[in-house]
Amino acid sequence: MPHLWTKGYLGRTVGIKIRYDDFRTATRDLTLEAWTADPEQILAATRDCLRRTPLDRPMRLLRVRIGKRALDTRQGAMEEWQQAVLPF
Repeated sequence: MPHLWTKGYLGRTVGIKIRYDDFRTATRDLTLEAWTADPEQILAATRDCLRRTPLDRPMRLLRVRIGKRALDTRQGAMEEWQQAVLPF
């Protein structure tokens, strides 16, 4: 996620990809109501995607992506962003 705000982008869709120990893959996406680069909103959307995914097998990979990106043209927008900490 750091690249999202350091490059001045906002995102609207949060997606996850899980690859299980047997190499099967599950994906989930959530489109947000508004454009964001807020780590708390992205983390909440990621958790929502995880709740809709079977987590009963060991995982090899968990990938979070931000889709539907657009440049943030707000004045001084870069100064209000902070690095997120994901408690896994």
